[in-house]
Amino acid sequence: MNTSEVIIENNKNKELLGLKKGTLFFKRNVDSELYIEVPCAIVTDGQDIFRVISKSGLFKSFDRGAHGAIRVPGFPGVIGSKTLASFIDKEEKKLLEPIYYRFDRNRSGEPEVGYNAEALIVIIKAYIRAEEENVLKANQLNALKQAKCILLGLAGERVRDLVDKATGFIGDEESGIVEKFVKKMYLNDKALTTMNPKFTGEFYQEIFRLHGWKFDKEDVSRPGYVGIFTNKYIYNLVPDFIMEDIRKRNKRDREKDYYYKKNKNYQFLTENTGGKALDEIIDRVTMIMRISKDRYDFDEKYNIAFKEKLENKSILAYQRAKESLVKEITEKSKI
Repeated sequence: MNTSEVIIENNKNKELLGLKKGTLFFKRNVDSELYIEVPCAIVTDGQDIFRVISKSGLFKSFDRGAHGAIRVPGFPGVIGSKTLASFIDKEEKKLLEPIYYRFDRNRSGEPEVGYNAEALIVIIKAYIRAEEENVLKANQLNALKQAKCILLGLAGERVRDLVDKATGFIGDEESGIVEKFVKKMYLNDKALTTMNPKFTGEFYQEIFRLHGWKFDKEDVSRPGYVGIFTNKYIYNLVPDFIMEDIRKRNKRDREKDYYYKKNKNYQFLTENTGGKALDEIIDRVTMIMRISKDRYDFDEKYNIAFKEKLENKSILAYQRAKESLVKEITEKSKI
């Protein structure tokens, strides 16, 4: 069975089977002891596994009352304005397709309705983009505040991992086999020099903004501290034994009076597993930078958001490696 996150075109005629139920808990604000309870589930169509947040849970996540009205054609009711919908691209919109499911096939009545758990990230991004363009209305500011609060609560992990924990879908793993297996799935024997760059102009622009430096997108030179920043906030989220292996392979070479590295660290990561994991880390860290005022505010938000991932990065990498292997086997079996 394929456990990869698959985007599906769903309708009431294709009801999925519910496997496990659970509840996610998101703080109402960073300092609050009050939590929003968000129902979630693991469902399947017999071949693929889907992590789902219930329709009511999606509304609750943004502190909104659930309703059935579709205010923007082609989008779920939680997207309450065309302005907000305009910040969701075509690929992201696929994650907002409703998923119908029931836990008891013999039970009559309407099926439960939910959405791909990654829809949370899609909507959070839309609110942040809308705020940056200064187009949100007063009645949307509370949802924006809640979106930022959720971001801090889950930026350290993928939403699917939180759903797995809440439902008990993945149990405790045997730590003894983690390192060997993860290395096999995450690392290349040689550097992939054809790999596309992982760090974009937006990533560097946010670093410059947080530190109050002038940014010139035409100037590709970076202060030496940028490398320190990248190691501290990006590569520190990669398992230590992976980074130790990469640094052994990616040694510095000497040319005249200075040392340099022929390859980028990320070029030693496999494209399908290690590379994609790094892409997600960069994306989440960049999102945290975007909602931070300065480097001190970012450091505080980063440590809140990634606290659990920093403590459990090896086991989370193991879960991803297992999922990648299952996907590879399934795809090969279809050839």
